[in-house]
Amino acid sequence: MSIPTTLVACSVFVVLFGQPQSRSGEAPTIASVAPAQTSDWAKNGATACTKLLTADFRKAILIHPAGTSKAQDAYSCAFAGDSGGTIIKIELADHLTLEAWKAYNKIDRPAAIALAGVGDQALRIDNPTVVDAWKKGDRNCRVMLMAIEEQPKLTGDALAKKLGGICNQLFALP
Repeated sequence: MSIPTTLVACSVFVVLFGQPQSRSGEAPTIASVAPAQTSDWAKNGATACTKLLTADFRKAILIHPAGTSKAQDAYSCAFAGDSGGTIIKIELADHLTLEAWKAYNKIDRPAAIALAGVGDQALRIDNPTVVDAWKKGDRNCRVMLMAIEEQPKLTGDALAKKLGGICNQLFALP
């Protein structure tokens, strides 16, 4: 395996199967912060990729939108592009407040940018693009796009709003 291929494979593994403890500048997984129990609402995360990451949605943000989605656990799922270098992951939690997220991340980092129009409160982090949004205080939705081998069609705030739209759809569910 070549070094670039190895790096892609390792990155995909980390995104799909868990991330190490957060360091300053990185976003933690919801699983690393939230308790193990989940509500019925948070369990929408397991099927969110197949229901919401439609072909039209993927075509709007990706140059190479083909791939497959699968549940990761009771509250998360991931879409993996056929190219092997693109991942979209959705995670839901109902016990993670913005304050807990900030404490975990020691939110002194300037990389977190407020994102309007998503949930009650939302932040975006670029590279990889991560949207963390909150509704009703402790409902948390995270959508993360990691595109290693391609540049997404959208970037910055436009991409974050598109990904945040997934959270808004999930927040509308019971």
